[in-house]
Amino acid sequence: MITPFTESNEIDERGLEALTHFYLRAGVNGLFANCLSSEMYQLTVAERLSLIKSVLRYSAGKVPVAATGTLTRDLDQNIDFIKRVHNTGVDAVVLISSLLVLPDESEDTLKSRLETILEQTGDIPLGVYECPVPYKRLLSPALMGWMVSTGRFVYHKDTACHSAQMAKKIAATAGSNLLFMNADTTTALDSLDA
Repeated sequence: MITPFTESNEIDERGLEALTHFYLRAGVNGLFANCLSSEMYQLTVAERLSLIKSVLRYSAGKVPVAATGTLTRDLDQNIDFIKRVHNTGVDAVVLISSLLVLPDESEDTLKSRLETILEQTGDIPLGVYECPVPYKRLLSPALMGWMVSTGRFVYHKDTACHSAQMAKKIAATAGSNLLFMNADTTTALDSLDA
């Protein structure tokens, strides 16, 4: 989703309500609030939570709502915010892969941090977004397979923009309850075929 703002740079609640209803009328099967497109990095913590609660209120349970829960490199702060986002009533809390590890850190380090998050967040349904900001951190098919094996990951927003890489990830998650979303329209048909 995007976030509409007023002239005074506050969240435009009337605009957000209209936009949410526009998405629903257009036939979306879910909403991703508090994401890169919705200016998540520019919002305060209070604004992020307010945005999420408003989208939940305006969508009125018609479709699932996911929202970002990791917006810092501090693991403890992320775990706290994941819980706060979950308590709004969202269907899944999305983790930003590039905020969990630095560019030079290994995928084993990423997996270790994901394990810590799993251990400290109960049974909260999670997702992962390969957000290109602060940098693009892609997940391997092996890590995707592990995520499925935990039973906790229900959403993945992929930004590989490469059909063969996506096909391997899709194969690694086949038969699971993980919703695989492709953020790249140029490879949309290939990902649907996979």
